[in-house]
Amino acid sequence: MRLCEPEDTAFQQIIAAPIRVVIVGGTSVGKTTLANAWTGGDAPTGLAGQTHEVHETLYQDRLIIDTPSLDEGFDIFRVAHGCDVLVWVVDGLRPISQTEATRIAAVRPLVGDCVAIVSRADLLPTAEYTQVMKRCTQLFEGPTLAADLRRSPPAFPPIDPLRTRRRALQSFLTACLAPLEQTETLVDEWRALCRTAAPAEAHNDVQRFELSLSAACDNLGLRPPASLPVPTFAHAGPHISSTHVGASGSATHAVHRAQWCMDGELILTDWLVPMGSRLERQERRKAMAVALKRVLSLPPTPLA
Repeated sequence: MRLCEPEDTAFQQIIAAPIRVVIVGGTSVGKTTLANAWTGGDAPTGLAGQTHEVHETLYQDRLIIDTPSLDEGFDIFRVAHGCDVLVWVVDGLRPISQTEATRIAAVRPLVGDCVAIVSRADLLPTAEYTQVMKRCTQLFEGPTLAADLRRSPPAFPPIDPLRTRRRALQSFLTACLAPLEQTETLVDEWRALCRTAAPAEAHNDVQRFELSLSAACDNLGLRPPASLPVPTFAHAGPHISSTHVGASGSATHAVHRAQWCMDGELILTDWLVPMGSRLERQERRKAMAVALKRVLSLPPTPLA
């Protein structure tokens, strides 16, 4: 069972998008040097070549994003949110401040894999080296690599590119399913209302239902439906009550109720035309449920 074309196209675009790698860190810690090593670029480095803007380089299946210094107030959340890999370059000779630790903890849940690269760690005494690497491992909850970025920058670390894809696909499919579920619920609610509405209360029940329809239009971006029919059986006379109904009155009551229900369902069906027929909506729901289950069961696939 396949998704319909627009949903399948969006699904495939999420899967096929380049792996977004965002490199962040303080001033002159080696961010651009690392970006050059991973892309074959030659952007200026050092104090004379400080990065003041976001630079993106597409290299093979990876979009490497070099960023300005966090010391300059760069908004890490705007660029890093939803990226596949966040690479945080740390100067091993400068302790991580509490402010930086708080920022790391805040951005960590918003990205896929998080990798710490500790530059100049080779200049630390053994005891300090061990402490720095341990603290970075605890803060970043991911691979922590010590590297001399100028002499021997590290290779691209193994990561799971599907981590963020799962999250994006789950959000996409859930967003597609929500309106389908809501429309099915509304149709079922109308049918239940038709079966159970008591004559004395039917008019108020319809008004409440129309409020639900109005809210659904706002949520789904659909045009408002035509006004639902007035429940005529509620005004068919005192002989048609919910407690004392004669034979002819009972038949008339049933005809009025059936006509009211049918007229209302025709209006709802017309309202749901942009969502497809009921069968199409059900098929889309099934296809998306299958796709969602498949996405959530994808095993990690490290990419070196």
